[in-house]
Amino acid sequence: MIATSKETEAADALATLAEGSPVATGTRSERRRTRNARRGRSYLESAGKDTHTLNHFKYANQYDAASAIRTDITTTRNRSRYEYYNDSYVRGVCDTIANDVCGPHGPHLQVLTDDNDYNDFIEASFGEFCEYLDITGQMHLVDIIRMISLAWKHTGAILFIITKDDQTNVPQSKRTPINLRIQAVEADRLQTPYDKISDDTIRDGIKYDTNGKPQKYYIAKKHPGDRLNWGGFGSSADFDEVDAKYVLHLFTPTRPGMTTNLPAISPGLLPIAALRDYTTSVQKAARRVASASVVLETQSTEIIEASMGDDGSYVPPYEGDEIDIPDDSAFYPEPGYTSKQIRAEQPCSTYQEFKNEQLKHFGRCVQVPFNIATGDSSGYNYASGRLDKQNYRRYIACEQAVIERQFLITIFRLFLDEFRLTKAYARLKNKPETRYPKTAIIWPGDNHVDPVKEAAAQSLRLQNNSTTLADEFAAQGQDWKTKLDQKAQELAYIRKLEQKYEIKMTTADIVSATSILASNLLNDEAPANGEK
Repeated sequence: MIATSKETEAADALATLAEGSPVATGTRSERRRTRNARRGRSYLESAGKDTHTLNHFKYANQYDAASAIRTDITTTRNRSRYEYYNDSYVRGVCDTIANDVCGPHGPHLQVLTDDNDYNDFIEASFGEFCEYLDITGQMHLVDIIRMISLAWKHTGAILFIITKDDQTNVPQSKRTPINLRIQAVEADRLQTPYDKISDDTIRDGIKYDTNGKPQKYYIAKKHPGDRLNWGGFGSSADFDEVDAKYVLHLFTPTRPGMTTNLPAISPGLLPIAALRDYTTSVQKAARRVASASVVLETQSTEIIEASMGDDGSYVPPYEGDEIDIPDDSAFYPEPGYTSKQIRAEQPCSTYQEFKNEQLKHFGRCVQVPFNIATGDSSGYNYASGRLDKQNYRRYIACEQAVIERQFLITIFRLFLDEFRLTKAYARLKNKPETRYPKTAIIWPGDNHVDPVKEAAAQSLRLQNNSTTLADEFAAQGQDWKTKLDQKAQELAYIRKLEQKYEIKMTTADIVSATSILASNLLNDEAPANGEK
C-alpha cells in the first residue's frame, strides 16, 4: 500500500506529538523543511549527515584546545622535523622565513629618551650583552631569534629558562659585568611527571592557578629522545620544577586554553609527503626505462614452441639474462628476434602541474607564495611578484612583532634591571625617572625590487608629510639618527675639502665620484690613473 502525501503528513504529525514537539504549521514548503530537519537534514550544509559528509568529518570532535592536540602532538612534531631535515622544499621555506625575520645581523635596539648620551650608552651595553646572553656561549641573540622562528615551524613552541652564570670558572679578565643568562629548552622536555598526572591543576607540564595563569613548569632534565637516557624518566626527581617567572614559553595560541601549539607546517605535511612519494615513483619508473637499453621480442612460432617446458608452460630463453652492449656499438639480435627500446612514459605531462599545486598547498600554511617556495619567479611579471609577496611580508612583520612582544622586550627589561646594579651604570649622570625608558626595535628591512621607483615614492611621501625619516629608515632596518649623523659628517668633510683645495663640489661631482668607486668595487679594480 502506498501512502498518500496527506497520510505521510499525518504520520509525521503523530510522530512529532509523540516526541513532545509542536506540529509544524504554515505553508507546504515550511512543513517540508521541518520534516527534513527531523529526518537528519541540516539547514547548514557543513553540518549535513549524509555519508560523504560524515566520512569527511569523522575525526571532528569537541575537545578543548589542549586535549585536541595532546594525543598527536609528539607524532606531528617528529614528522615535521623529519620533513625539515629530509625535504629540500620544506627546509628552504623554513630557512627563508627565519632569514627574513632576523636578517643577517638581527634587530637592533633604539632607546628613545631626550638624553642622546644615555641612549647611546644603553644601546651599546645591550649590544655587548647580546653576545654572551646564551648560557652555553654558543649563540648570539641573532642566532636565538632565528632558532625561535624555526622552532615555531617544525616544533610549534620553544622555552627559555632565565638563569645566571656565576662565572666562577671564568678568568677575571674575561668576566662579563652581568651574570644574567638564558637557556634554550626544546618543547618536548615540557611534560607532566607521572606521579603528578592526577593533579588537575597540572596540564602538559604546566601548573596553573584558578585563573589559568602558569605558576610552575615541569621540565625534564633530559630530552625524552636522548639516546643516552636509557633509564627514561617519570617521577618528579627526573624533572626540574621551575617557577613561571623564570620561564619564557614562546608559542602563538590560536584557541583559549592552549598550553602549546602544533608546528606551523603540520597542515602541509600530507601534501609535501604525497609530492615526495609521487616524485620517487616517477623517478623509479623513468630509471627502469632508461636502464633497459634494448628489449628483445619475437613472434616466431618455432622459437615459442621450442621454449615450451615439459609441463606446457612457456619459458623465455633469455629470461633473467642481461646482454652487455659496449658504448658506440650496434646490436644485432638473433634470427627470429627484433630489438626495440621501451618508450618512456614518466614523467607525464601533468607531473609539473601536480608538483606546483602541492607546493602551493604546502606554502599556504606559512603564507609563502609559490615563487618563494620554489625559488623561481620565471613565470611572474613584476606586478604579480610584488602582489604575491605582500601577504608574505605581512606575515614576516607579524612574526617579528610576536617575537618582540614575547621575547625581546622581556630580555631588555631583565638586562636593564641587572645593568642598573653595575658600576658603569652608576657613573651615568643623567638617568631617566621611569624604570624602563621608551624603546623601539628596528628590524631588518626588505630591499625593493625596483629601487628607482621606491626612491621616487619615498621622496613623494616625505614631501606631502605622509611619513617621517624615522619610518623610512626603519623600513630599511636602519636608525634614522645614525644615518643623519653619518650624512652630516660627510657634508662637513666635503666642505673641508672645498676649503682645502679652493674648489666647489657640486652634487654631480659627488655622484660621479661615488659611481667610479662603486664600479671599481664591483670590478675589484684599483682606480685608474687620473681618477680621484
